[in-house]
Amino acid sequence: MAATTRPSGRTSRDALRSRVGGGARRAASGSNTIPASSTAAGTGPAVGVVAVIERAGELLVIRRAAGIALGGAWCFPGGHVHPGESEPDAVVREVREEVGLIVEPVRRIWTWRRPDGGLELYWWRATLLGGELSPLAAEVEAAAWLSPQQIRDLPGILPGNLEFLDLGL
Repeated sequence: MAATTRPSGRTSRDALRSRVGGGARRAASGSNTIPASSTAAGTGPAVGVVAVIERAGELLVIRRAAGIALGGAWCFPGGHVHPGESEPDAVVREVREEVGLIVEPVRRIWTWRRPDGGLELYWWRATLLGGELSPLAAEVEAAAWLSPQQIRDLPGILPGNLEFLDLGL
């Protein structure tokens, strides 16, 4: 298994925010912006994004911290899209907040819907631009760069993540 990074204190969060720039805005389009009324008013499913980040043939996965939804599960980084926020902007924000990395969303590659229709996750390929892998302890217990097979072998990997790997995207 590749090296796993444990959470540490963040001293460069503000520096990361200032270095993110407009990468997500360049990738954004009107069709990837969540209407402010849909999720906030409860008229549609909860909407989230998932970032697929590759480095030297390995993908970044996180183990969710205890005390949050699905605590202890392994998955790709991501989270909720705020009302009025574009999917690419949410990818940039979530990756920066969860693991301290700077990414540029490239394209949406898959959509996963929970069987009950209450959640839609938009999967995005993202290019690693910089930053230091430093998981936010409140949300992420560990982070690791792993091969697709190593990810499949993780105990507690979320089923939707396995579905994604099976697609070979």
